[in-house]
Amino acid sequence: GEKRAAKKLIAKQMAKKFNIQLRRIMPRLEPLRINDMMELGENLLTMNSFEDAHQWINNRKRIIKMAA
Repeated sequence: GEKRAAKKLIAKQMAKKFNIQLRRIMPRLEPLRINDMMELGENLLTMNSFEDAHQWINNRKRIIKMAA
């Protein structure tokens, strides 16, 4: 419920801001936790490119893997 809604909202914001297709974003967000997505949503405001967002997501995935 909540995680899926957050993921969809963040994906829509990224698609609109960076003018890319939603289906390119959704799989990348899959491993993120709800707190990660909330933080990504805040950081999106200052990101200038999809590459910035992609790098942030990859760094967060590494942190999640190390914590597991």
